[in-house]
Amino acid sequence: MKKLIIFLILVYCGINYAQTLYAIDESFKIVTYDENGQTSLIKQFEIYFSDIAITSSGEIYLSSNSRLYHYNVTNDNLNQVYLLPNSIGTNTSLTAGHNNDLYFLTDLQNLMKYDITNNSLELIANLGIQTPGDLVFYKGNIIFKRSGSDQISAYNINNGTTNAIFCFPDSSFWNAYGIANHVNSCGDNTIIVSRGSDLFEIDLENDTLTPLDYSHDTSIFGLATDTEYLASNCNATLTTNPCSLSIEDYDFLNSGIIFYPNPVKDYINIKTNIIYDTLSIIDINGKVIFTSVKNQRKIDVSELSNGIYFFAISSRE
Repeated sequence: MKKLIIFLILVYCGINYAQTLYAIDESFKIVTYDENGQTSLIKQFEIYFSDIAITSSGEIYLSSNSRLYHYNVTNDNLNQVYLLPNSIGTNTSLTAGHNNDLYFLTDLQNLMKYDITNNSLELIANLGIQTPGDLVFYKGNIIFKRSGSDQISAYNINNGTTNAIFCFPDSSFWNAYGIANHVNSCGDNTIIVSRGSDLFEIDLENDTLTPLDYSHDTSIFGLATDTEYLASNCNATLTTNPCSLSIEDYDFLNSGIIFYPNPVKDYINIKTNIIYDTLSIIDINGKVIFTSVKNQRKIDVSELSNGIYFFAISSRE
């Protein structure tokens, strides 16, 4: 397996932002980054959004659980354009395709395509995996941070296969929500990811992760660029880079644990055959805010603020 190289350097690390990088954060702000990494506020909303996408015509679309929105910057107008049926699941991710369409991956593991022109929804595939955050096209593949592991996976639309293509160095990247792609051509792509409020560049060809000197004032939920839709019109088979998961980790991650309802308002239920010792609720900054008693199956979350949370379960069995 390729070695992961992390550049921890003190000089400014920057990329050419002639193309525009957008971010949506936990305070419901849309901002853009200039070539020096400075942000400009586009809009601060009063409702929660988990991700952002920029279409080929430069239009802004946003995801919020079971809803898709269009935001018109010119007249400052926000409109809901689609309500997802319960059978599809809820959504944290969004990216733009080449033909005026949007793609997202739901909590029920459904990869969906929304046709903006016809206001129609199409199931591409059930991937059998989820993402806690964003997704983006890369050389004709849809790539995303995989839930429950420190890897980026790629789904090849042409042959229907899913493979790991990059491994993060440690579990601090479990809250790597945002992912975007600056596209100059099918062979020239630059991947940007967010971890909390920090930004990183990933070189998937050389298997390297480089911290950027561009930081945000709060945690970033989603990233997008105004050129990433171009990558959906490419066709490449990516190099597989399997992460080193132990057999125990693999079995646990695929053990059929279900949390419901999602989203939750008052109580969340845990359905699993595992008899676990502790369950912790972790916020997006990595802070443990709740630890359950052994094998607790129903948890009161009514006092938690709106947002995204992780559940960490430990078991000696």
